[in-house]
Amino acid sequence: MNSAYLWKQAEEAYKSLKIEGGGPGAFAGIEKKTVLSREGLKQADPAIRHRVMLMAFSEIGLYEDIASAHLEAADSVIFSGSASAEAHFPGNYILAVSYGSAAAYLSNEERVCAPAPDLSLKSKVLPIDEYRAALPVKGCRAAAFDCGRIKSAAENALDVLAVRGREEGDFFTPAGMKSGRKKVQDYFVDRKIPKEERARFRLVALGSEALWIFDPLSCGNGEINERYKINENTKDVLLLEIDSEL
Repeated sequence: MNSAYLWKQAEEAYKSLKIEGGGPGAFAGIEKKTVLSREGLKQADPAIRHRVMLMAFSEIGLYEDIASAHLEAADSVIFSGSASAEAHFPGNYILAVSYGSAAAYLSNEERVCAPAPDLSLKSKVLPIDEYRAALPVKGCRAAAFDCGRIKSAAENALDVLAVRGREEGDFFTPAGMKSGRKKVQDYFVDRKIPKEERARFRLVALGSEALWIFDPLSCGNGEINERYKINENTKDVLLLEIDSEL
């Protein structure tokens, strides 16, 4: 399908998914907003859904600087089991859900980074065959890694994994980067994560290397280090789960 056809389909979907009159009370009092059917967004093809979201934000003034990471974060919010959740876009724009509705809106309030909750880390090692049979990793607060490569990275690696905030010198290998590494600070810049939100992010770290970067308050913002992803050579899988008071 070419781009022109997809945009035409998205325009039709946008008209059918838009909720006139502002939607439910959860979004009452927000002046600059576009409210859409959450269920309709779930059923739409990703290529159409993302274009619909771009149209929704464009209607209220956000025309550029929306990256694929923002749209993926919005997808996670839309498909999450939460009755109310949100993903942040550039310039104080937000995609929020409330039960059956999803609203793109401009927050008039200066955002203050919410503090990250206290976190702990649960871990389990499974043979690859058992992992594939069980497929136990669900949701955005759990992740699976190649256990052998983590063990080879440092002595007693599984015992010294830590959940913490970013520190000077931390580095990370983003998805698709086959060699080299990137400073976590540069990773945040590349992902267009606003400065006021970066302090909220947490790392599962082995020394100065981040194995997993995630936002404990936003389901869509998380990424695993490319070097430790499961592949065809993986023999054992390390399952990590974030536990908190949330």
